[in-house]
Amino acid sequence: MGEHQATPDHPVNSPDTDRRELRLEQRLDALETQATFQEELLSTLNDQVSHQQLALNRLWDANRLLQDQLKSLQSGSGQPQESPDDAPPPHY
Repeated sequence: MGEHQATPDHPVNSPDTDRRELRLEQRLDALETQATFQEELLSTLNDQVSHQQLALNRLWDANRLLQDQLKSLQSGSGQPQESPDDAPPPHY
């Protein structure tokens, strides 16, 4: 524990000094525990952000590939390909 100088009101080994030091140690322990928890949480969040960035990059690549394929299909006939579902009903 820390070193204290004795005073008439508070001798070095007084119960008040011991209680104060115990409270400070408890607070320090609580802060160290909280800091450890926050470091672990930060590491977990960093891992999650990294995984999400990789997934996002894959989605961007897939989107670019689909856009290229769509442009290729459109440029082959000059018009977008119509599916049978896009055709107007027979009564038109």
